[in-house]
Parts: sequence; C-alpha cells; structure tokens
Amino acid sequence: MAVVAFRTKVLPKWWAILMVLVAIVLLIGPIGWAGLIFGVPIWTLVTAGMMLWSPRRVVGPGASPATA
Repeated sequence: MAVVAFRTKVLPKWWAILMVLVAIVLLIGPIGWAGLIFGVPIWTLVTAGMMLWSPRRVVGPGASPATA
C-alpha cells in the first residue's frame, strides 16, 4: 500500500512513510507482535477513514482521470 500511496498520491506522503515504518516494525522479531496487535488495526482504521472521507475529484465526460 505504501508504494501505491507514493506513486498515485491517493494518501498523503507522511502516511506512506508511516506505513513503511510499520512494515519495518513488523519485520523485527522481538517487537513485531506489538506492531501486529496495535499498529495494523490502527493503520487499517485510519487508512480506511482517510480514503472514505477524503474529497473526491469529479471527472467530466470525455476527460481522462490522468489529466483531471
């Protein structure tokens, strides 16, 4: 998801950086469990909220989404 956020700018850049940090914590054995129990649910809720309540861009007929 972080790579998609960096490339498409669907989510803010600071949130993508935070996603990378959570992924790194999950890879570290002794503290990975804490990231799994606390980090992933919080990340999921906040990411869903950001995607649901972000302002949507309206694309008119004939316009491609890449140029809008």
